[in-house]
Amino acid sequence: MPSNSFCARLAPNRSCRRCSAMSSRTWPSAVPTPTCPSLPFRRPQCSSARATWFATRRRRRRACSFCTGLRRAVREFDRRGDMRLSFDAAPTRDPLEDRVILWTKVTPNTNDNVTVSLNYVVVASNGNLTTVVKNGITATSSDVGYTVKVDVPGLIPATRYWYQFTSGDTVSPTGATLTLPTRNATLDRVQFALVSCANFQHGYFHAYGAIANRSTDFQAVLALGDVGIYEYDTKGYPPAGGELPPDRDPVPDKNLDTLDDYRTRYSQYQTDVSQQAMMRSLPIIAIWDDHEFADNAWSINATNGNVSAPGGANNQNDRRDGPWGERRLAAMRAFHENIPIRPSNATGAQYRIYRSFRIGTTVDLLMLDTRMEGRDEQGSGRDANRELMGPEQEAWLHSGLINSNATWLIGNQVMFAKQPNSILWYEPPIANDGWVGYPLPRQRLLNVMVQNKVNNTIMVTATSTRRSRATSRTGTTTATRRSSSPIL
Repeated sequence: MPSNSFCARLAPNRSCRRCSAMSSRTWPSAVPTPTCPSLPFRRPQCSSARATWFATRRRRRRACSFCTGLRRAVREFDRRGDMRLSFDAAPTRDPLEDRVILWTKVTPNTNDNVTVSLNYVVVASNGNLTTVVKNGITATSSDVGYTVKVDVPGLIPATRYWYQFTSGDTVSPTGATLTLPTRNATLDRVQFALVSCANFQHGYFHAYGAIANRSTDFQAVLALGDVGIYEYDTKGYPPAGGELPPDRDPVPDKNLDTLDDYRTRYSQYQTDVSQQAMMRSLPIIAIWDDHEFADNAWSINATNGNVSAPGGANNQNDRRDGPWGERRLAAMRAFHENIPIRPSNATGAQYRIYRSFRIGTTVDLLMLDTRMEGRDEQGSGRDANRELMGPEQEAWLHSGLINSNATWLIGNQVMFAKQPNSILWYEPPIANDGWVGYPLPRQRLLNVMVQNKVNNTIMVTATSTRRSRATSRTGTTTATRRSSSPIL
């Protein structure tokens, strides 16, 4: 018997007198193979071991009590009725010409650490799920907060699709999505819905419902930060217009600082019915801002998951919240679980979020990270030495602007234009959290646009609720900044 074989009847590293050979247990490719602390997961060939394998649920669990992997696997794929599930949402993310990311989250009716197997189906032309063009199997577990992310390839450009997940007898809500047009397509217009700064405690997300009702008008939803969650407790950011019913109180009622905290808050936000309607109607292209972490967060080289990378936040107290690096990593993990983006292929950049999308010949959309990838700490006044993004991202941004003849749409987290003091009723004259507080990278970007005659650049921004038009000191209109909470 090979030394690395596995017999379900035996303790680790023991031989089976009846076994002369073993073969690998074959699982669906999308289902993670359970791990045994002692030996690889194997399916026995001998009749006695195979009988144990296919025994009753109770006997199966007893047969391999030493092996956490097998015990979990038996529970994971048990089709008994007590493995009931519920689906929390089903949006799509990061559409391209030929693919889109399907996402959902399931809630098992058990406290066990289980893996849930799911089927997904994608159909074209109708929402009755009758013309299947793609289907497959995937799985999720508590390791990722029971979230599911499937990047479905081989789709047709500029096509609306419907999709659904199932697990056993449980069926997710049906969602709709839209692939991008081809890169050389000539379009009369491109419209996006812009959302940002959505605080569950401050009100109901009725604007999301309006977006869902007008979903055929839009190519996608641009979520420009502070959309997934706000990190405060009940007293940290109370609603200005009076108290709302208790069902809008933040859960858990604390400043978020652990992975479970952030996951729970995302789950609460996902219960809003208007948000659910929007997420099931259009693909979403998202970036983070500070409140997915903590107020006015900043970090340098943090997107590689390094907990020792420099950083901090206004709403960070080490005695209360623990080390900032650990809190930041927990927030990053929760973001990527609940607002998934297509992962970067760059080495050491598993949490990188800046990326681009091409919509015909009309729009090149750049989504930036001016929060976690290379931001120096905010300061008072205009410190010319402060940087807002890392050199790699800045070079990517400048190169993209120079080498494209499309109308550029730049999505970023913080205000680009200078603001008149008269409307800064809640902040000092120098808005040091935005581009104005980082004058050197701001001026470099303006120089690139002016010197290379990059016109019609539109900056769409989160953070506050107003719109303005920006003009450079050369007299050239280089950007229109528009921000929302949320807007259409």
